[in-house]
Amino acid sequence: MKMLNKPYYRVFRPFLNPNKYVSPEHYEYLEDKRNCNNKSELIRIYKIIYNEFLNILNYIEPINENFDTYSLKNYHLLCQVCMEIENNFKGMLKTHDNNGENIKDYFKLNKHLKLNEYSVSFLINNNNIILTPFLSWNTANYSDYSKLSWYQSYNYVKHNRSIYFKEASLKNILDSLSALYILLHAQFGSFSEVITSKNMASLATGDGIYFISDSLFSISNSPNWEDEEKYDFNWTDLKNDESPFNKLIIS
Repeated sequence: MKMLNKPYYRVFRPFLNPNKYVSPEHYEYLEDKRNCNNKSELIRIYKIIYNEFLNILNYIEPINENFDTYSLKNYHLLCQVCMEIENNFKGMLKTHDNNGENIKDYFKLNKHLKLNEYSVSFLINNNNIILTPFLSWNTANYSDYSKLSWYQSYNYVKHNRSIYFKEASLKNILDSLSALYILLHAQFGSFSEVITSKNMASLATGDGIYFISDSLFSISNSPNWEDEEKYDFNWTDLKNDESPFNKLIIS
């Protein structure tokens, strides 16, 4: 069985033998500037957007009855979130020598990230809402593109707010923000929770749920990786390599 003896740029994967790689230095590849030189910026922007979301919750109670609620603030936030999702996807594609510009190009990354297998828990007021924003990408062999409803809504309202204003709903904000949260985890694992190096603010608990400090979101389900898809390298040695990362072949 061929092992992945180098990490892919901006792709988090579990280790084949997690008991062998338990110390923080084995995960420092996620912090290495060669992996992603603007990781801190991506996380900082997410945190700014997340705080905007918290402000909206001061006015709209996040319960099912209010999921269709829309407003101008919702509209602006939905656009912000989705544009940042696009920014992350484009950055990843460019890193792997692909100049993709649209959602069908972003979809090509799914077979390498398994975004459709992630679920996010949104826990507030003892109400646990499970969000699966990429579930519709769960297609055979990751080959047949399927639309994401919240992203489609974003495009509708972005291009014609007068007609599609209702698409700027609280539910679409929840789905899109959880999608951005997933996308950061798919790139940086638990290091997507922090900006400073060697600060593991979030670690996997026994039940497989990841928590971020003072966040309403947490990863409740992560992808299932085959052994040949997992990493098997020692970063202490590999980091001195002239080329310690591999590029994906995206087609």
